[in-house]
Amino acid sequence: MTNLCSAKNGVEYNNKTVKRIIVNCPNQVTSMNMAFGTNSIADSTLEHITLNVDTSKCTNWGQTFLKAGALKIIDGMPLNFSLITYDTSNTFNATVGLEEVRFVENSIVRNISFSDSANLSNDTVESVINGLADLTGKTTKTLTFHATVGAKLTDTQKATITAKNWTLAY
Repeated sequence: MTNLCSAKNGVEYNNKTVKRIIVNCPNQVTSMNMAFGTNSIADSTLEHITLNVDTSKCTNWGQTFLKAGALKIIDGMPLNFSLITYDTSNTFNATVGLEEVRFVENSIVRNISFSDSANLSNDTVESVINGLADLTGKTTKTLTFHATVGAKLTDTQKATITAKNWTLAY
């Protein structure tokens, strides 16, 4: 399986019973498009996703966690966004409960937004910042945090973001 969006086919977690999903995949995944998204934030019950998945070849993270409002933890292997060919601004849309997620260092190469995620832990914020690729000499991209998270950023964190040629929004 290289397209993880096929993994949820037949798995109905909008039924208010599934709180955790563990995905163990021995193959490199090339698409995570809409893998864990829901139709409505009101239908969201999934709180914890463990991804034991190699995402180093993944090119599509579009709407992967869309409206997964109950989602708090994404753990397992750090997410690798280095080969993305689609904008990642909508990957975490309406993940209002998100607290924990980790990224491979220097792998985020497209705009990314956590504008709905007010509860990101300090470790997650650091992982996002460390995950930003250095775009010096390239087109500037935008990192968006929720206003609550943005207000907690240190001057050092802000300087690190801008030094990598990223625009910070919150």
